[in-house]
Order: sequence, then C-alpha cells, then structure tokens
Amino acid sequence: MSIYQVIIAEDEPLIRNGIAESIEWNHYSTALAGMAKNGVQALELIKSKHVDILITDIQMPAMDGLALIKAAIQHNPALQVLVISGYSNFTYAQNAITMGVREYILKPIKIDQLKEALKRIVVFLDEERGQQQKLSQYETFFEEFHPELSKGFFQDLLFGSLTPIEIERKSKLLSPKRVEDSYLPLVVFLETHTFFEQQQLLETLRQHFESFHKEHQLELEHFFSFTNENLFI
Repeated sequence: MSIYQVIIAEDEPLIRNGIAESIEWNHYSTALAGMAKNGVQALELIKSKHVDILITDIQMPAMDGLALIKAAIQHNPALQVLVISGYSNFTYAQNAITMGVREYILKPIKIDQLKEALKRIVVFLDEERGQQQKLSQYETFFEEFHPELSKGFFQDLLFGSLTPIEIERKSKLLSPKRVEDSYLPLVVFLETHTFFEQQQLLETLRQHFESFHKEHQLELEHFFSFTNENLFI
C-alpha cells in the first residue's frame, strides 16, 4: 500500500498543530512530512521533498494560499490540494477549483469533515496510481511484443488482408513512418534444391541487404521467409 506524504500550510499555530495531532495519518495511508506557517515555507518544503497532498489555508502572510497552490502545482502537477479557509465567498472557492484544488473546506474545521476529504483524496491517488501501473504494464507488454506485432502487420499488408482504415490505424500504432510513403517491398524467388542451400542463400541475402541499407542509411524493417519465395521489406 502506498504512503502519501502530506504537508500542512497554516499560519495559525492552534489550527496547524490541531490538524497534525487530530488525524491518525497512517490510518489513511499517509504520513505528515512537514508543516509551514506561510506559503513561502510550504513551497520550500514542496520543492525539497516529494509531497503528494497539500493541506493549506488561503489567508497567510508572505505568500497566500492561492499563490502557493499555483506555484506548487506548477512544480508538481500531480499534487493534490485540500483547502481549509475562512472565506465562504464563492469566488475564492471557484478560483481554487480552477487551479486544480481537490477539496475545499470552510472554517471552523470539523475534524470528521477533514478526515473524509483526506480519505477521498487518498482514494483518488490510489486509483491514479493503479491506472499508471496498468499503463506501465501495457507499455512493457507492447515494447516486448512490438517486433512480432509489427511483423504481423506488414505481412497482412503484403497479402492485402487489411482495409484502408485498418492500415491507417495500425500504421500509427506500429510504425513511426507513413506506410504508403516510406516502405518498399522486394520479392526474391530462390531456385534452390535443398533446405540447407536455401538457408545459406537466405543468410547471404540478409547480410547483403543489411550492408546495403546501412551504406545508404536505409532500414530493413522485416524479413519474411515462405516455402517457395522470400520477401524483404
């Protein structure tokens, strides 16, 4: 289970310490990474260590909460922000939401309300992390099997078994180049009598083609071998 790092930015010591002591951080898969009495101190903490969640007031000296949120998210776009504010004015909440604030709580703070907001943020972070892990797994799978997928695509392309829409879609996925502009198929018929002779000739042809492509700064994308003919792309 992930442990998310939290910092508190609040200029009132009673509220700042009260939040720190009232929440069982490990119960919410979180840890208190630091506290700050103004936005400047909070931003220094965010820049000096990995922070997942920022709990911040709006009205603070040196740098207010809105300026802190803007600078903090610019530094770490994945940062989740929970605002605690005495401002009930909708404009403040609207500005905060526009900046990407996840939760907005009005003072006086109800600790149960704060805990529920923190819980929702943790659930969101867990879901985000799960999606990132799945994406990473898909990318690893695609990277591992890309050569075979690409080879299958070009083989289907050679035999005319793809529709124009399929060609467009698969070429974008499997090839960085435009298929219709950048590839030249070459068909070679081998007149050999034994399998051993055929394999020797295939290897010789492959070496010659690789040498030719390197010399002319071209790329031999795939090599196909069939029973009575051999295709080079």
